[in-house]
Amino acid sequence: MTTKTNGGIIEMSGEVAKYIKERSDEAAKVGLNLADTADQAAFEMVKECEELTRAVREGTERMRAELREKMVEFSTVMRDYSEAIAAKHQAYIEAGQQSIQAMEGNINALRKATQAVAGPKEAVSKELVSAALNEAVDRQLEQMQGRGKHKDK
Repeated sequence: MTTKTNGGIIEMSGEVAKYIKERSDEAAKVGLNLADTADQAAFEMVKECEELTRAVREGTERMRAELREKMVEFSTVMRDYSEAIAAKHQAYIEAGQQSIQAMEGNINALRKATQAVAGPKEAVSKELVSAALNEAVDRQLEQMQGRGKHKDK
């Protein structure tokens, strides 16, 4: 085995040099193959990550679309519900106004009846007025209950 120094580079000759050179070439080939394998694995990983990212995006968009659809559906149901409540409220107001008008009519009729019975100058007893008012109120309540039962059906 001979070694020569040529400006800091050691040159070898003989079997050892040949062996080292062959092993170095094999090591370089193995290293290149490993680098190629790692590069291919990295490429596959990037490809899989891109596919997963695409799948996540598509799933997210699908969920957003479904959520939007459900939100529109919910708001439509709530709007319809609010409109139904408003309509019922309006119907109750109208029924209340009609009841008040009917009661006013009954009270006016009662006044006229008591005046006709008692005469213009005679005093009407509290009991007679109270009984007449109770009868008018009872009649009005019966009418309202009859209307309420009919509306609920």
